[in-house]
Amino acid sequence: MNTIIYELQDARLLADQGTLSPAALRISYPAIIVPTEAIILRTASAVYQVETGQFISFRHAEENMSIETEENTEFAPVYMVSYQSYQLTEKTPDSLLYHKSEEHLPKQGSVMEFPRHARGLLESLLEQLQQASWVQIAARLNLKLDELLRSIFVSKHYGVSYITQEPSILQALTYINQHFDASVTRSFMARLTGFNPSYFSSLFRRETGWSFAEYLNRIRIDEAK
Repeated sequence: MNTIIYELQDARLLADQGTLSPAALRISYPAIIVPTEAIILRTASAVYQVETGQFISFRHAEENMSIETEENTEFAPVYMVSYQSYQLTEKTPDSLLYHKSEEHLPKQGSVMEFPRHARGLLESLLEQLQQASWVQIAARLNLKLDELLRSIFVSKHYGVSYITQEPSILQALTYINQHFDASVTRSFMARLTGFNPSYFSSLFRRETGWSFAEYLNRIRIDEAK
């Protein structure tokens, strides 16, 4: 069971070739902005440099927000995903009560690494949104959003750099992040990913920089705060 859940509000292309620079930002928040090439994001009080392979996270709007390219070049695609975030505050045998919460989100204006594997998650989210009506696939979109946000927020929050193209480890990370409060064992995860426990442990450490136990314990401690 997730103690944090996300609900998609909007996901779209924010700027592209032909968009005039600077471009004013008119979006809902919280939001992440993901450029495919470096951009400069300006507000009334700050200037942020977002490089290729990074994204920027905002909890709320600031005055006079705009994005621009470097050296008056044309925009490469810039994507935006806005959402709401909820935290479990009460659990009974018959119900779960969630309230809107932003405390666990990155601080305002955080510029963070956007892992390579997250690019595919973002593209899949946008593709699904374009192919069917929002109402028909809302649950599927929220699951995809959850996978995307956990993959980019968790890697930064715990200091883990797991830029990996190994599908089995991506599967393991997603499962652990969503079921950390269940009885998740190394043997179970090894069976889930199709490896013996010893090889799974060595592969997990090699790809993430953490042992399986260290990673699981760190998530449990943080979610219990």
